[in-house]
Amino acid sequence: TTIGEAAFSMPQLRFKEFLTDATIPKKGSKYCQQRDCDMMFTDVNKEEEESDKESKQINEANDDRALMRFEFLEMVVRMGVAKYGRGQKTKDVSEAVAMLGEKNISGKLPLEAALDPNIFRAHRLYTKEMSDLIEPYLSF
Repeated sequence: TTIGEAAFSMPQLRFKEFLTDATIPKKGSKYCQQRDCDMMFTDVNKEEEESDKESKQINEANDDRALMRFEFLEMVVRMGVAKYGRGQKTKDVSEAVAMLGEKNISGKLPLEAALDPNIFRAHRLYTKEMSDLIEPYLSF
């Protein structure tokens, strides 16, 4: 994996660090122990059969020891269900994912992860000065 590719995937070791930091696996849990998360990682990272050119390209880009963005999102859903779903706290998948986000992820994010990008846009990009600067280059 090159540095550029690393920006689009999360290696398994980093994912395990994320699990630990977010206190997602729990010893004694019925569905969400470390081994369960490891099995989910393997299942989510399994490559599709190469039935067409597009799936072949995806498989070539997909590192078997790392999660691509869409795989990471699938892991969040699976872990939410494993930790809070299946009737443990809720039977609703969206509630289970929301609980995982609220109880395990959002409170442990660094401050910069919580910044609203629209503040920068409103103060720096959506201004009359910026509009005047860009307008001459627009073709419409």
